[in-house]
Amino acid sequence: MRFRVVPDAITESLELEKRLGRHRHQLACPWDSLPVLGANPKLAVEDAPGTQVQYLSFNLRDPLLKDARVRRAIACAIDRNLIIQTLQQGHARLAESLLPTGHWAFNGDVARYEYDPPERAPADEATQSRGRDGVRFHLTMKTSTRPGTRRLLAAVLQQQLARVGHCA
Repeated sequence: MRFRVVPDAITESLELEKRLGRHRHQLACPWDSLPVLGANPKLAVEDAPGTQVQYLSFNLRDPLLKDARVRRAIACAIDRNLIIQTLQQGHARLAESLLPTGHWAFNGDVARYEYDPPERAPADEATQSRGRDGVRFHLTMKTSTRPGTRRLLAAVLQQQLARVGHCA
């Protein structure tokens, strides 16, 4: 058995194709590699659920973000279904917890914040007035620098929040 560290998903896919027929491989690859790998008749590609969770966490020491109404407004302004259908091409499901639904400690009895920008997303209820530029507040999102969907996700979140005038 050999293990190799491969720097990115594209190289991983190329390495797999290069070694076809010589060895038996089993690997987990990013969903965006599935169309290319699935088109290769020498590969059997299975699309199965995983346990990766993407989430936003808030700095509750921040004077703005410690207000639950602001966090709720942000949550309601994010269209998670649209993100799953577009960025992840349907290869994900909505999470209600950091734990997957099959985990022994999963508890689905949690508050849910559905996409609902006209009704619940306005931050006016949290007394956040708009600045001269029409923006209520600015946020910084820290994420990994790993290529792929993380940076794109950050851009989509920025766009969705800007659409309801929350932040820039």
